[in-house]
Amino acid sequence: MDEAARAQVHAQMVRFAQGHRDAFEEVYVALWPRLLAFTSGLLQNPSEAEDAAQTALLKVFSRITDFNTRRDGVAWAFGIAAYEVRSLRRQRNRRREASLGTATSTPDSSSDAQEALIAQQLRQALAQTLSYLSEMDREALLAPGADQGSEALPPHMRKRRQRAMERLRSFWRKLYGPP
Repeated sequence: MDEAARAQVHAQMVRFAQGHRDAFEEVYVALWPRLLAFTSGLLQNPSEAEDAAQTALLKVFSRITDFNTRRDGVAWAFGIAAYEVRSLRRQRNRRREASLGTATSTPDSSSDAQEALIAQQLRQALAQTLSYLSEMDREALLAPGADQGSEALPPHMRKRRQRAMERLRSFWRKLYGPP
């Protein structure tokens, strides 16, 4: 979404939050395909992606009076959608855990393959994002002792690692949107 379209959607969300009900349709038309594409990219099951996008859009509309109009409306909507995706994944994992206790058949190998594919795609995305960082930032993130907690690193390395993580998150958001 380019900046002009984003600003237009934000303006319509502000109008809707201020009580202009005629802005509802414009917000819906602008957000629905984008939220659906976002959730489809995060969830492999199209019906789950549609459910997450629909629930997110319902929450956006039901909580529009809580919307802080000085902040980006599109980011707010995508944040709600990301939360819905996370909730759906948690629910799916709970169902999987509950069914494992009573399962008498072998596990579904297609879900294992799907999980492996997702993990591979995440590793590729991380490698691509890491390539945008400087060599110094990559060294800070991959420094020995970095995986053992912040106490294992000297203070100057902790700060370097923190700044490198901020830059990594920034590049990730630019490439893949909000987490």
